Amino acid sequence: MAIFGNLRRLINRDRPRESVELDPVAQIAVRYLAEYGSRTGADIEREVSSHRTLYDGELDEALSYLLAAGLAETILQLTSAQAETFYAPTKKARSLRNRIPLEPRGVTEFYL
Repeated sequence: MAIFGNLRRLINRDRPRESVELDPVAQIAVRYLAEYGSRTGADIEREVSSHRTLYDGELDEALSYLLAAGLAETILQLTSAQAETFYAPTKKARSLRNRIPLEPRGVTEFYL
């Protein structure tokens, strides 16, 4: 098994590492999605606001950034007469789960 791990490291050594900068709101949202799976925007807002004060449009901006960075994807589910948008973590987001601090203090760069 160790041989395969060493080979994988040698093959991937020259590949450039992708990085992403996340503000505290996006960090909390990614950690929440990675831990609990797909959630609605209201669930994410409730979790983020339990950690810090949210300003108008701050969560929407963070969610749109996560979608653009490939850390989250949207899933539309039909509930009663209208569709509800769920945000689901991607494999990249799950890889960040244990590296995001419990109480983020500022913008942090993460390598994927």
